[in-house]
Parts: sequence; structure tokens; C-alpha cells
Amino acid sequence: MALSRITEAVASFTDLTIGDDLTLTDDFLMASDANIIKFGADADVTLTHVHNTGLLLNSTSVIQFNDASQNIGATSATTLDINATDEIELNATLLDVNANINASGTYTGAGLMTTGGNIVIPDAGFIGSASDTDAIQIEADGDIVFSQDVAITGTLTVNGTTTTVNSTTVTVGEVVLWQPTSRKLTIKDNTRTLQVGDTLTGATSTTARTIGAITDVMTFGTDHSAQNIEFESHTIQVKSGEMIVVPKGVMHKPFAKKECKVMLVEPRGVLNTGDTKGDMTAPNNQWI
Repeated sequence: MALSRITEAVASFTDLTIGDDLTLTDDFLMASDANIIKFGADADVTLTHVHNTGLLLNSTSVIQFNDASQNIGATSATTLDINATDEIELNATLLDVNANINASGTYTGAGLMTTGGNIVIPDAGFIGSASDTDAIQIEADGDIVFSQDVAITGTLTVNGTTTTVNSTTVTVGEVVLWQPTSRKLTIKDNTRTLQVGDTLTGATSTTARTIGAITDVMTFGTDHSAQNIEFESHTIQVKSGEMIVVPKGVMHKPFAKKECKVMLVEPRGVLNTGDTKGDMTAPNNQWI
């Protein structure tokens, strides 16, 4: 039946079958709920009106764009598929996804990605950049492995029981590692490891000590009037009330920054000035 032949006297149709194209120049009303529009010679594709909801495409049929590879459809009652040959582009100020995201491909983003929750990667997975995709690895036990240099511009706090560094050179911007148990002070500057012959100067006391050996033991103090005993490899400072015994045959040199009074105990016959005689030589040693 040609639509042009439908007169105003015909108010409604129970069923309307059109065997060719249909052209409308005004509104077309399907006035009952659950109306169905059927497509195809065998009516294999249907579009059903759902009251107060919308339109329902039957079964696994899809809405197709351009060619068969680009479409939107439901493969099941709980799954909606959006398919495209190359790209699906969403343009909006905000994309709000209230669900888990399961991505099997590669995520590429030019903007900032912000999350209010956790980011979890597979065990032994990698975090990296376009040029170095495996720069950071998080192992199954939580250990983090860096494959490249790590630069820290802020404060680094290590709260572990043991800190192990397996490297030839460690360069730090500031100085000091103090081990209270062994009373060991390790100092490095920001360009190189301190070497034998370098001098360390106290910021407050201005006391200076020269590194005599890699395993040197140094004592820093503020008592400039103390007696110092310099040996070939190190120097010992003897303060008021203290005593030191120098083994026989050990080369040493006593000296003090300022005048100090000491009691020197030596075998009878040993000159207090050694092999050199002068005004300071005591000819009459007091026997004790």
C-alpha cells in the first residue's frame, strides 16, 4: 500500500508492511507500547520499543558503521561490545568509569593519569618509559629493582635493619655515615672518595686531622692544650688525667697545640730530647 494513498479517514493500522522505501514528510507515530519494527525478508533483525526505557535490538544483532568491523552489539545479556578496526575516539572533558578496567593491550596516554586507589601490576612486572620499558621491576616479594641510575633530589629515609650497597662507587651530596656501635665515621664528598693525605677540619673547633690510611682512626676534640702523640700511621690525643704507653721501638712524636704539662716516664739514661741535645735536654733524670 503506497503511503500517499492513505487518507485521513484511516486512523490507525494493526500491522503495516512496506515492500519498498518509505518516505515521510512529517512525524511518524507508533502509539502503543512494545511496538516492533522488523527488518529483512525473514524479519531476522527487530527493533522493539521498551516502555519508558528505549529501543531494544534483538539477540546478537549489531548497529554497524561503515563496514562489518565497526559496530556496537551485545554478545550476551551482560556484555556490550564496541568494535573498531583501528581506533575508538571519545572526546569529553571527563570520562567517568564506575567499574574495573581490564586492558589486554598497551595503554598510551599523553596527559596526566590520576588515581584515587592502588595501582597493581603483575608479579615481576615492569614500570618504564617509552625508551626504557623495564626501568623499574617489582618482584613477587615486593623487592624493587632499578635497571638504571636513581637520582633523589629530596630526603631519602631508610628504616631497614640492614642497608647493602653492591657497587664500586657511591657518590653522595652530603657527607656522613656514623656507626655508634663501632664508633666508625665514614665521610665522602660529592665528587670523589676521600683519599689518604686529605685533611678534615672541625667546623666549630677548627681541629684538623689528616687521613693517614684508609683504615685510619681519628679522634676529634676541642682541648687544644692536650698532648698529642703522632705515630707513622695515626695520631692519638692524650687529655688531662689520661696516660698512654708507647711500645718499645715504635717511632712516635709528641706535640701539643698549646703549652701543656705532662709527666714523662722513661728508662734511666734515655734523653728526653732523643738524639738531639739542647736547652730542653734534662741532664739529671729523676729516678722513680
